[in-house]
Amino acid sequence: MLILFGFASVKIALGFYADPFPQDQALINLAIQGQKLNVNTKATKGLPVRLKIPNIRVDAAIRSVGLTPDGSMGVPKIPSDAAWYMLGPKPGEKGSAVIAGHVNWWYGATGVFARLKALKPGDKIIVQDDQGVSTSFVVRKSHAYGIKEDASDVFLSKDGKSHLNLVTCAGVWDRVSKLYSKRLVIFADKVGN
Repeated sequence: MLILFGFASVKIALGFYADPFPQDQALINLAIQGQKLNVNTKATKGLPVRLKIPNIRVDAAIRSVGLTPDGSMGVPKIPSDAAWYMLGPKPGEKGSAVIAGHVNWWYGATGVFARLKALKPGDKIIVQDDQGVSTSFVVRKSHAYGIKEDASDVFLSKDGKSHLNLVTCAGVWDRVSKLYSKRLVIFADKVGN
């Protein structure tokens, strides 16, 4: 089940994927109407490879993901990894970079973002790239998106600054639909923006 949030001529859908069956569901689905988002197709240095969040003891590999055949953002294949949406900005570039992670896993394993809800404004997030360069971000706010809530600010920003948005499932697990009722987004800003 995917819920669409409209804005201008681009619609973004944040999918309510079922973490216990993550291989079958999408976390985020981009439905583009009329125009395309800026796609990061440059083969440049500095691809994100490591995510560190000291306050919640996260030190995880970052996998690059694009879109699945059904137009959904790819998700990590294992619960301990995070997934960077490589069709958007890299962490540290202007715009909103997005990294997704699981909160839990179908066989009971803890997901990389199991403690994401404990982050608070001022907490530090570090992304290391494949050249060994680290970029630091500071949490600005968190928001749990409901079914009909506009989520355009997760992928897009127009302030000319660098942002990092972390996404995972939240809310109540529905045994019938096998989906979570919400998704949590942590909004962070690059240090020295």
